[in-house]
Amino acid sequence: MLPGFGDFVVARFKNAERVAQRLAEEGIPFKRLTELEGYGDCLRLPIRLPHQNSELLRVLRTHNLH
Repeated sequence: MLPGFGDFVVARFKNAERVAQRLAEEGIPFKRLTELEGYGDCLRLPIRLPHQNSELLRVLRTHNLH
């Protein structure tokens, strides 16, 4: 984990593009940070309502994306 921006957390993934694709398929919001130097393998994920956060974690765990 890296410092976030506001109500977001920035997470580094081994394969950020694969994670982004899966999150998009599941309808979970995120932002690629490829335009920021040093953040090419990072995604910005919103901190949301508890049940929405649980869904995000479920998707990451189910698809071994963490």
